[in-house]
Amino acid sequence: MPRDGGATTRALAVPSTLLALLLRRTVFVWVARSGVSEVGAIRMLSAIDLRRRWLATIAITLLIGTVGAIVIATVAGARRSDTALRRFNDASGSANVEVEVGTPPPQQLRAFETAVGSPPVGLIHAYGMSPSDRPNVAMATSVDGTFGTAVDRPRVIAGRLADPRAADEATISESLAQQTGIKLGSVLTTVSLTPEQVASGDFVPKGLRPSFRVVGIVRRPGDLSDLAASGGIITLTPAFDRAYQGKIALFTLDLRFRVQGGAVAIAHVKDVARRMFGSSRYFRVDNPGSENTGAQNAIDVLTTALWIFAVVAASAALFTVGMVVFRELARWRAQQPALRWIGMTRLERVAATVPRSLVMATGGAAIAVIGAIILSPLFPFGIARRADPDPGVHAYLFALGVGAAGILIFVLAVAAAAAIRVTGVGIDRASGSQSIADAFGLSRLRPTVSNGVRMALDPGRDERAVPLRSAFVGAAVGVLGVTAVLVFAASLGNLAHTPRLYGWTWDVKARDPSTPAHCDRKSLDLGRQPGVADIAAICYLGFEIEGRDTVVWGFTQVRGSIEPTIVAGREPSGDDEIALGLDTTNALHKHLGDTVRIGSGKAARAFRIVGRAVFPPMTYGDVQHLADGAAVTGAGFARIVPTDNDATTRYVVARVAPRDRMNVVRSVRALLIRQGNDPEMAADGVSGPTRPPEIDRIRHVAWFLPALAVLMCLLALIAVAHALIVTARRRRRELAVLKAIGFTPGQVRTTLAWEGPTLAIVAVVFGIPVGVIVGRLAWSLAAHNLGVATTAAFPAWALPAVAAATLLLVNAVASLPARAAARTRTSVALAVE
Repeated sequence: MPRDGGATTRALAVPSTLLALLLRRTVFVWVARSGVSEVGAIRMLSAIDLRRRWLATIAITLLIGTVGAIVIATVAGARRSDTALRRFNDASGSANVEVEVGTPPPQQLRAFETAVGSPPVGLIHAYGMSPSDRPNVAMATSVDGTFGTAVDRPRVIAGRLADPRAADEATISESLAQQTGIKLGSVLTTVSLTPEQVASGDFVPKGLRPSFRVVGIVRRPGDLSDLAASGGIITLTPAFDRAYQGKIALFTLDLRFRVQGGAVAIAHVKDVARRMFGSSRYFRVDNPGSENTGAQNAIDVLTTALWIFAVVAASAALFTVGMVVFRELARWRAQQPALRWIGMTRLERVAATVPRSLVMATGGAAIAVIGAIILSPLFPFGIARRADPDPGVHAYLFALGVGAAGILIFVLAVAAAAAIRVTGVGIDRASGSQSIADAFGLSRLRPTVSNGVRMALDPGRDERAVPLRSAFVGAAVGVLGVTAVLVFAASLGNLAHTPRLYGWTWDVKARDPSTPAHCDRKSLDLGRQPGVADIAAICYLGFEIEGRDTVVWGFTQVRGSIEPTIVAGREPSGDDEIALGLDTTNALHKHLGDTVRIGSGKAARAFRIVGRAVFPPMTYGDVQHLADGAAVTGAGFARIVPTDNDATTRYVVARVAPRDRMNVVRSVRALLIRQGNDPEMAADGVSGPTRPPEIDRIRHVAWFLPALAVLMCLLALIAVAHALIVTARRRRRELAVLKAIGFTPGQVRTTLAWEGPTLAIVAVVFGIPVGVIVGRLAWSLAAHNLGVATTAAFPAWALPAVAAATLLLVNAVASLPARAAARTRTSVALAVE
């Protein structure tokens, strides 16, 4: 076969010149006879182009509209996700201050409300009662109907709200309905304590056993928090309060406020509450909005993922759409010499491409806007969807307007660039320089291999130019996207299945049934269990850190060392050192090395921040957020615990050999039951790791990862398929020459098929390393929002799997134009050229 690439190119340029001369004569005669002006000629050429390429125009317009709709809908979904919880709280009038005041006289309550400015307040009685089969589920009794109307208005998911005049009606949370299968009309039985029992310290239920009919399943602000894991809240009516007051033990009155004015107003309410009710043993002041911190953290991760999805999809879409539009308008290349010879200026030739470009740009923008509105009900998803007070069809005008304008500007800019480049072309001239493609053509490889690789690397010139660069970039972008998704998914899975990453640096925990004032070194007999190594006591209690309510954890070492999970800095070692969660640090505007004060007034103690820690839930249903809390040493915890404290929660934790974990759990449970503790409490209090709700919420909506991978693959395959089809068409002359010198149809097919592996190899070499970097960056951002370690993972099987899948897909796409080209008859191909 010929080895002189330059001579072959010059010889093959003759048919192209003849075609240009023929077109010149035809157009010249038509223009001369019709007597049309330059504007008329532009209009006529544009109309001819639209009629001839109407199917391609529709296909490109649909491609622009489809990918534009996906990107715009995702951007709008990210925005709605970000604001979902805030809009839910605003719509429901969620309380941002909760005060437990014991049982004060009515005049004291009125004085308190007057002192704080009479904000909307919900009054709740906390009775000594619980469902007979779910002792951990909270029950709230509205005193006067304000709870659920003025404050914390629920969203009815099924049924209706309870009648305030009916003492036997109740509403339950949707989380309790999902966990237990309770339906509308079901009857809940309860157990209760008598006032005499509470006075004597007897907390074994012996009182009345009222029953309630479930008339509604509702979603309250607390149902979006970690409280939902324990079943949320069962709400009773004012009629029940009137009927049973004095018959069932009443622990305290809860006041839930919706205070306007931000942190300053909330601090004022807390100060007034301390002055007026601080002497009550049941007094507690809290910010119920903090219950939603975990939900907001999970929403933040989902929002970040949607923004990443939108950016990646937009980048891939810009490349794919830009390549397709550019190459479609580049078909004018062959006609340029004839149009120039008949007197059309370059500006006129550029203007002839404008109508078709406008059709594609405006049509694509319109389809994108309509499609984004149609797709809007899909967003937000996960917990953000549960929080959204107004799910359904939405038109986010800002995103729609910016998206439509962006599509118009981008498509018209690409079209203008293509027209300017195409109209500057003249008669084809062969280049005398030798490229990598020429080197492969002159190599001693098999003819099918050398010609196939040469065609894959040689972009050609003028009307024989093929979109090889865009094909390589498209394939690399697809591999990059899939690799990044695999890194993110593997990192999420690694976090979910590695307890130490979300705070469990121990294997077994056992709750101390007593309420010790200090975090002593008792081990609950764990030290005698086989397989147990390190042991520590963990105590936690609610405190104020510079005016912000949070939970402080104290770590007392019993045997060996068990420390909190530290994601920055180091663990506390002195009694004046502390590690804070990310949310706590940000809320206090502090950094490593700064000092914080725990407590108020003269009793406040100073601690220096030495690290950032993670705080896991100790039991299912704990209202504990990964990124909110403080960790100190046992000695540091003793500095701040009041002498009359009786509210400390204490656990003994241990590191246990995996084979002995279940035996240790069973032994400690049996020990607690023998000591007279409730079996259900023992079962719940002694267990292995408890996965945080934030991670579960993210895992439940991880479907967006394969969706992103599929979108990236489709866009990449569109780019690759377009390039290979154009290559097969514009190489017809070369393929015909190869068949003329003796290539069989099978060899022609093999020659074109070699373009696939060449594309795949280049895509894998560049796409996988960059994809790993992008995936790690995306995961670092998501993990930082959760407050956990940004450790990324990448499975070993992913590299060969991505490479193999790329080869298979690209080869499958390349086989179609190769088969079509192999069936082309030599005489027909040369005659057409």
